Amino acid sequence: MKLKYDTNLLQYMNFFKKVTGMNSRDCFISGNSLIFVAEENKAGLAVGKNGKNIQILKRSLKKNVKIIEYATTPEKLAVNFVFPLKPTKVEIEDNVLAIHFARGSERRYLLSDNKAKLNQLKDVMKIYYSDIAEITVPQ
Repeated sequence: MKLKYDTNLLQYMNFFKKVTGMNSRDCFISGNSLIFVAEENKAGLAVGKNGKNIQILKRSLKKNVKIIEYATTPEKLAVNFVFPLKPTKVEIEDNVLAIHFARGSERRYLLSDNKAKLNQLKDVMKIYYSDIAEITVPQ
């Protein structure tokens, strides 16, 4: 899946830079959320102290906002997506990405709200790692 930037997305990216002081690598809408992809090792700066920048973005844009850090492997990108949760294992077998958690409450993070977060992760993977056919969260 290729990203197509329209005027709105470009405006969101410009506003992101104004609030955080840094460029976003990408920006797209997934479900009812606006997802910004920060450069590697820059997500913490983009989020801001105590999540201040995220709160400003959410309030000003009137949208759910998620900032994730880009990664060079699908496994690391999945770990970055679920941060601050820490999966016990992330593996790929036959183009299926499996994310394992120690507790059911962590697993529910991706599976709650009609799997909204899982669908967002699938959208992210389609953009960066199109060879990933499915994502599972085994018990």
